Order: sequence, then C-alpha cells, then structure tokens
Amino acid sequence: MSRTSPALAGLLLAAALGACSSDNGGAPSTQAIAKTATNSGDAQTGTAGVALANPLRVVVTDAGAAQSGVTVTWATANGGTLTPSGVTDAGGIATATWTLGAGGGAQTATASLAGATGSPVTFTATSPVVPTITVAPGGALVFSPVTITISAGQSVHFVWASGATNHNVSPDVGNASALPASPGLPALLDAPQSFNVTFPAAGTFKFFCSAHGANPSPGTVNGMSGTVTVN
Repeated sequence: MSRTSPALAGLLLAAALGACSSDNGGAPSTQAIAKTATNSGDAQTGTAGVALANPLRVVVTDAGAAQSGVTVTWATANGGTLTPSGVTDAGGIATATWTLGAGGGAQTATASLAGATGSPVTFTATSPVVPTITVAPGGALVFSPVTITISAGQSVHFVWASGATNHNVSPDVGNASALPASPGLPALLDAPQSFNVTFPAAGTFKFFCSAHGANPSPGTVNGMSGTVTVN
C-alpha cells in the first residue's frame, strides 16, 4: 500500500482549497463606475449655498451591462452637501444634487463604489470667491470695506477681526428683506465670529453696528456702518 508523505498531503490540501476558492467568487470584479457620457454635471459654476443647476450623474456597469439597484457613495470635502437620489436606476445611473460650500474657488465631489473599476469618480465645480467685510479691523470702529458691490445671488462673508469685541451687523430698517443681520440680534458679539449672508435680489442694503453706529431713519446709517449694493 502506498503512503502519502505529510508534505505531499499538505500540498494537495492547499491545492484543493485554492480550487474551492476559485469556484466561489475568486474572479476579479467586472463592475465599473464612470461619469455618464453626456450631462454628467461635471465642471459647473455655481453660487455657494445654492444647489447646482444640473445633478451629478454616474453610470454603473458589470461586464459592460448597466446595473440597477446599486448604492453609490457620494462625498465632498469642501463643506457643501450632496443629496443622492438613491440607488442606480434601470439604466445603471445614480445622481446627486450638489450644493457648493462657502469660501469660493474650485471644489470637488466624488462618487465611489467599492471594488469597481474607475472608483472614485471625481467631479469639479467652481464658486465665485466670496467677498469679505471685516468687522473692526485693528480695533477701529469701522467695517472694511465700507461699501461693496456684488451680483444678485452672491454671498458676502462678515468676519470679526482678531480681538474685536461688542459688535454686530444690524440691517437698516428700510431694508424690506432685513439683510444683512448677524446671528442673535440684538446681541453684541466678540471675535472669533463670522457669518455668510446671501443677497438673492438686486437692491441697496445698508447696515450698522448697533453699539457704535446708528440708523436714524430708513435708508440712512452713520457711525460704524456700511453698504452692500446688489446688481
């Protein structure tokens, strides 16, 4: 009777296990993810805090065939938000609505599918740089700049200078939409403090610090005050 050596038995067992592994899904994944050929939503320009006009779109395939019911993971590292539509549809397409974050400039978003070729898919968008008004720079009782001109739908960033204390941004009583207004009015705030405000419509928006400025009548501000003109 022939006998199998322990070493040979080990090799035979390893080969058998390898065969079983190959038979149970050891083959590489054939899934792929990519931007749709048209209307992918890439390379848009939009306003911070406002959803982009076109949704982002990717297509998921397996061995070239569209895959429905697949969950795609969406993400952005720029402070904005992505609202997905859910799993891929019958055409293998997944979409997400992208609202850009504050700060302006180039922003990125990704669509990922674990193990799929092409993952992650990267999208880019550009938001105009948000103009900044500094509250009490160098301890001076002023807003800097005092006046600023922007386009409708654009935002303005208000930031308290280092060491600035007891200030707020109060809207002129003549502003129908009560803009701009710092958080917690009539509270006076100390640095570090900042907020963004979006001006949706054209108009002239005057503002003042209630501790160091005045609003003697609608449309009139003085002392520590400023104006945003929206075209």
